[in-house]
Amino acid sequence: NQLDADHRLVADWKYYGDKGKVMLRSGFAGKRLDYSQLNQVPGLGVIPAIFSESRQESFFNTLSYSGGSKEDLSWEGSVEVNRHHVISADTVSGAGYVGGRSELSLMWALRKSFQDRVNLNLMLRQEWVDGQRVPFIPYFGMDVRVIQGMDLLLKGNVARNYHQPTLNDLYWQPGGNPDLMPEEGFTMELGIEYQQGWSGHLLKTELSLYRSDINNWIIWIPSYRGFWEPRNIRRVLSKGVECNIQVQGSLSALNYKLSATYGYTSAVNEGNPLIWSDESYGKQLVYIPLHSGNMMAYIE
Repeated sequence: NQLDADHRLVADWKYYGDKGKVMLRSGFAGKRLDYSQLNQVPGLGVIPAIFSESRQESFFNTLSYSGGSKEDLSWEGSVEVNRHHVISADTVSGAGYVGGRSELSLMWALRKSFQDRVNLNLMLRQEWVDGQRVPFIPYFGMDVRVIQGMDLLLKGNVARNYHQPTLNDLYWQPGGNPDLMPEEGFTMELGIEYQQGWSGHLLKTELSLYRSDINNWIIWIPSYRGFWEPRNIRRVLSKGVECNIQVQGSLSALNYKLSATYGYTSAVNEGNPLIWSDESYGKQLVYIPLHSGNMMAYIE
């Protein structure tokens, strides 16, 4: 049995000046998660095997400034200060953890357009976790209008990835793994987007190719002890294709929207082949489907 309860509260203040906008935002997030498991033991009946209680509180604070010198040039800078606190305990085993994490993040982004043909986006981020500097995280993306006056865009981006394991990944009882390493890697994406309108109807299509090479991928999998545990996979190569198509418009007094999405995702364990016990080497990661898709119809 599992009981979840989440609470969120956010407040923000904004000031609009002649040259830019200032925003201050603060928030609180509280999460409660209780998990219990009962086992039938011959001669003893039903006894509790797991009774885990977890409480997590997070405080978020962001100060940002955004502006631009011209219509085709804009920038944004921000400072984020976050604090997380967690209490996790299993009353059956007696194991538990009480701890916290402080995060500081500096971000600067620049956006530049060239004659409605090319858009460039650059974002730089530096973070500190409990006072320790983590790797620098850059992002660069661009959109190019292939033909002047036509909504046919060629899009691409490249980014560095860095993801710390959450406090629940590290210390959730039962199953948390305090030896988890942060995820690190690079992601690249290339796509094309086209849209065309006619007589009250609009067609949107997009095709994207992506590739992510991630070290120390974090994955939760069932353990032999009856509960889920996270672990690192030394290296995961994820690549695939995503295709989206959407048609919307109106017929007399009827409004409609039709959409379909298809994704092909190859996420393969490319870790250490010399570990004889790792039977997942060279195979698709569990719980990540190779093919996925959905369709949606909306009529009003």
